[in-house]
Amino acid sequence: MSSKSPVRSCDDVDESVLSYAEIKALCARNPLIKERMDLDIEVARLKLLKSSYQNQRYRLEDSLLKYFPQKIKTIKNSIEGYENDIKRIENNTHLHDEGISPMFVGNKEYTNRGEAGTAIIEAGKKLKPADFVKIGEYRGFEMQIKYDLFGDSFEMTLKGTMSYRIDLGSDGAGNITRINNALKEIPDIIKDRQDELENLYAQIKNAEEELKNPFQYEEELNEKTQRLAFLDTQLNLDNKDSN
Repeated sequence: MSSKSPVRSCDDVDESVLSYAEIKALCARNPLIKERMDLDIEVARLKLLKSSYQNQRYRLEDSLLKYFPQKIKTIKNSIEGYENDIKRIENNTHLHDEGISPMFVGNKEYTNRGEAGTAIIEAGKKLKPADFVKIGEYRGFEMQIKYDLFGDSFEMTLKGTMSYRIDLGSDGAGNITRINNALKEIPDIIKDRQDELENLYAQIKNAEEELKNPFQYEEELNEKTQRLAFLDTQLNLDNKDSN
């Protein structure tokens, strides 16, 4: 009984697969083959870099066309809204001895800090957990309150051109201080928005400058692409001559 030979026949090997030894032998016979293989890898790497460069350009162009103008418009509108609220405060503030402008809770007017703050808390206690509900007005702003069932607390929104959220506590007079402080912070908010605008303008300038920069490896890519095409031609001619 004859045993099957362990040596594989040529039919067992895929003709398209070359071993390292076979590649080395081919390169030894024709150095252009090795140059072409190395060049092919290098051209692929440079093309990948150029693709990344182009994608970055598309993102910058899209930002200049859409993102930056929309963002700037939004911030400018908010600044205008905050400035309107400052005028609202100036036109509707008439301080009494305790540093409180008349506050209306329900149908009643309050000029005492403690009484006004207590009225806010009492109004909040009558609310069910739901969306914000208007309970009165203060310094030209609509006062809205929301009851948080889980935290057993109240949150106020002062509604003017813009909205201002305030967490209320259990101390009536302290709540008036919190409300007044929220309104005092409006100039700081405007300053923050103006800083955002300046930052956006700086980003626009940087983006425009970056778009002026060409792909730094363009010349190298062109040279190596041309050399690769030349090698392909030469190797094809060599293959034809060898047939």
